[in-house]
Amino acid sequence: MKTVKNENIIWKSFAERHNAKYSKVRFGNSDFIEFIGDPHGICIDNFTRYRTVSMSTVSEKFTRSKAEFKKKIEFDFKIRPIKTFERITRLFNQSRFKNVINNYVYSSTNFISADIFFSNRMIHDTLDKYQNLQIELYSNIDCFDEEIKEGYLQLSLTKDGISESETELSDLFELTKEIISVLTKQGMIEGK
Repeated sequence: MKTVKNENIIWKSFAERHNAKYSKVRFGNSDFIEFIGDPHGICIDNFTRYRTVSMSTVSEKFTRSKAEFKKKIEFDFKIRPIKTFERITRLFNQSRFKNVINNYVYSSTNFISADIFFSNRMIHDTLDKYQNLQIELYSNIDCFDEEIKEGYLQLSLTKDGISESETELSDLFELTKEIISVLTKQGMIEGK
């Protein structure tokens, strides 16, 4: 078998178990798993983002699961962990966010009840398990400045750090599918 330089054995094994395609992208710096035949184009990747802060370069590592689908209505939403400042703001009832549930902040550009996400046991349990998980739905440009096709929405689940276990990869994959299922049942996106 031909070995790819810097191949991630855990990611490759996960891809093989799920009949998905594993590859290295971005000049070999990132792992990429594409679920072949998935109607929403689900993929999982990891990457390092570099930012300049006070004349120093800082790197941040992420694992992300993405999916795309045609939009029925115009809306965006975010579910992200509460940061320290947001916790202090919450104490004084000055939160500018739509809903604060457990340790997560939920906001949306359209009236979508946070209950459709937080009352779902699988979604709720996964958010509890990973305290650094962000879930976002975009219609124009996502948080990594990647353009989204006209007429489509992109779901992005981002976890700090590069996943080092098949369990984490599986959790991201299953959570992505569950959120798509919830949005489809609610009539927010087109089912396939």
